[in-house]
Amino acid sequence: MATASNTSASLTIDPSRPIVLLYGAAQRLIDRAIHAIIAQQVGSDDEYAVTTLRAAEDDVGRMIEELSSFSLMALQRVVVLKDVDKLDAEEQEQLAEALTRLGAGVTVVLTAGEGKGRTPPVEAALRKVIRKLGQAHRLAAPQGDRLVWWVREEAKRQGLVLSNRVAEELVARAGTDLDTLASEIEKLAIYVGDRGEATAADIEAVVCTTAESSIFDLVDAIGQRQAGKALSILNSLLPPRVGLQDALPLLGMIARQFRLIWQARVVPDARKASGSAGRGQGATSQRIAECLPRQHNYYDAIKRHDFLDRKYRSQARKFTHTQLARALVSIYETDRALKGQTEEQLDMRTTLELLVVKLCGPQEVTR
Repeated sequence: MATASNTSASLTIDPSRPIVLLYGAAQRLIDRAIHAIIAQQVGSDDEYAVTTLRAAEDDVGRMIEELSSFSLMALQRVVVLKDVDKLDAEEQEQLAEALTRLGAGVTVVLTAGEGKGRTPPVEAALRKVIRKLGQAHRLAAPQGDRLVWWVREEAKRQGLVLSNRVAEELVARAGTDLDTLASEIEKLAIYVGDRGEATAADIEAVVCTTAESSIFDLVDAIGQRQAGKALSILNSLLPPRVGLQDALPLLGMIARQFRLIWQARVVPDARKASGSAGRGQGATSQRIAECLPRQHNYYDAIKRHDFLDRKYRSQARKFTHTQLARALVSIYETDRALKGQTEEQLDMRTTLELLVVKLCGPQEVTR
């Protein structure tokens, strides 16, 4: 069994050894490695060429059935079996036996958590098959200066420039977990926008330590209609004397959240009306996709991030179409109020607090 320890998602698969085990605590690296393997083997993540099953959702019988199935639509296939270390010893032994009978053109990617030392965290029977027919890769998080370098490279992937000093500040605030760092970088990229380069001030505004709240905590609390929590976070984010430069970025993020929630609400309804099935843009007619705005586009926001898709859909279920329309109008009116374009003149803190109350207000919950 070829075993490697690295931080790279660029793995080259030997066709004569089509079984790959990816393991470690850095889920972000594992996901990227899976995408790299799919790109190498079949070119795209389509429903005919790629199948993904999870131990928590699919039993070993379903996994074995998928390994032995044949697709007329794809000569090369990738079968991804996630969290195989959660199968019991007997199930892993059954899976190992099935892996010895793979058909031509099938690449199998297994994933597992962190093991003890460099030993893959799977049972002996499965390790034996991987040693004989495949390869194992432990995807480990970088340390020290290499971690700062990884943060800067990850930011570059998101279209964001970080200086060495700003990257170090990000690590200092967010910690060394790669999944957390990648998530915070995504937030930074959204916050910085077309400006392109993040500053230490941006890190302070967006990235939270375990004891702090961020703008993203605020908009998620509003999306969940948790008024008390949202007001508490809002006041922790605002300085004692609130100026327009403090209020407008917060309002901008609230507006972005509700545009995405609105799209998450509209897309499933449009699918239902058109008779479409499935998930993602591929399941939605081109006409529906073209109706969505280019800025704060739902499909761009959730690209490669299933958890964001689930989050926005969950929040969308808490609002009717009418409530979302009123929310967007309230955000527009708040923007005018903050800029002094309305008759009623309140201080900016109160204006934002009133908006939060309106958005989270006690209204009927939809299903």
